[in-house]
Amino acid sequence: MTRFGANGGSKIPSTTRRKSSDPSCKPPEQTENLSDKMSCFFERSADKSTSSSLDVVLPSNTGYLSRSIFSDEQRKFLLRVCGVMVRGGIISKPHIKKLLQKENKGKELLRKFTIEQLVNRLKYERRLNNRQSQS
Repeated sequence: MTRFGANGGSKIPSTTRRKSSDPSCKPPEQTENLSDKMSCFFERSADKSTSSSLDVVLPSNTGYLSRSIFSDEQRKFLLRVCGVMVRGGIISKPHIKKLLQKENKGKELLRKFTIEQLVNRLKYERRLNNRQSQS
């Protein structure tokens, strides 16, 4: 703050100060609600005769669309090689890579699947194993 005051030495007229504290002075109100916005959106969508490829947004993670991506043979091989992790060891990406790179089938799995997919499969097998041992 300067020696002239917070507003640089100029004085605010008392009439201005009274107007700003006047309760009848309200900020503008929003008049558009959600249904207005949605109807506007659909009107604009209806105006377009064809949809462009930009109108279609694909999911960023398509992994949830995949089911049964591992064959029974691949699953059995993975369990044979990494079974220790499933039965209670630490599921480690570098350790999985190291174990799979020792065999040709393992190298094929590493080429075909991401390491995340392999880790998720081992975690899934662990859950199945835990459910079976609890029953």
